[in-house]
Amino acid sequence: MARINISDDNEFSLLLNALSSDIVYAHFHYKLFRALQDAHDQYWEVFAQALTFWSLTLEAHQNATLFRLGRVFDQDKSALGQWQ
Repeated sequence: MARINISDDNEFSLLLNALSSDIVYAHFHYKLFRALQDAHDQYWEVFAQALTFWSLTLEAHQNATLFRLGRVFDQDKSALGQWQ
């Protein structure tokens, strides 16, 4: 694992806040994704009436989850730049 050079407390705070934000938002999008999946059986008629919308919505929440987690677990040194 590459060592991260942090110049001062302010930079550390910025990186920590960005990291925690990505973790929280990944969880948020995953919970929405799962809740919508779980609601499908009960509200299948609603899903069927707007299938394209719900398909895109589910995919967007899934993609947002994976995107956030990808940023959290990316160990490439250049990945830190995306949080600044």
